[in-house]
Amino acid sequence: MVTLSSLDPKKPLVDQFGEAFSTKESPIWMDSSTTQECKAIEKALGGALELSKLTRSRAHERYTGPQIKRIFEMQPQVYNNTERISLVSSFMASPLIGGYTYIDHTNGVGMNLMDIKERTWSKKVLEATAPGLEEKLRKLAPAHVVAGLIAPYFVAVADADCFSRGVPRTSSRFQFNKECLVVQWSGDNLNCLAGETYLPFFTFNSVVPN
Repeated sequence: MVTLSSLDPKKPLVDQFGEAFSTKESPIWMDSSTTQECKAIEKALGGALELSKLTRSRAHERYTGPQIKRIFEMQPQVYNNTERISLVSSFMASPLIGGYTYIDHTNGVGMNLMDIKERTWSKKVLEATAPGLEEKLRKLAPAHVVAGLIAPYFVAVADADCFSRGVPRTSSRFQFNKECLVVQWSGDNLNCLAGETYLPFFTFNSVVPN
């Protein structure tokens, strides 16, 4: 949080996030190493069918829940040193507001962690996944809500202000208005549907009615 709230406009983002992550490598959707974790989560919930009733799907290796469980079991120091767990979407939105954004409902549903009827984290699944997980995930949010104002790092700075503050003119290269609002980010499939009225088929099979 300290890094997000104190971004230096004199420096590129890549130079400021070097020590911000608790692990240097994060699993991606093609990972299939969590079969045992999937079985353990399903067993704790009373079987694959019961888990799917709660979260809309049985446990899948690439989903966030089993991946978190594996990190907790295989690299407990990494899990314990993690302040916040984000999806790519919620993480990428966070620098834009200079603070953590929330995981949105439409992405949360694909994590094997969310109660789809209540639109909240399922305490049963969280307990079966890793201890203290809800604190690291924080709450869910609708995809359409405002996350916050654009962070000062991205706001255009007038030449006079740059001179008086000793800030290079390049610090205003992003040219955002300080009143710019940032909404919650979501995943690729949902954004394709919202923007182009179609869903890509490269991650899972989807049917979209007219």
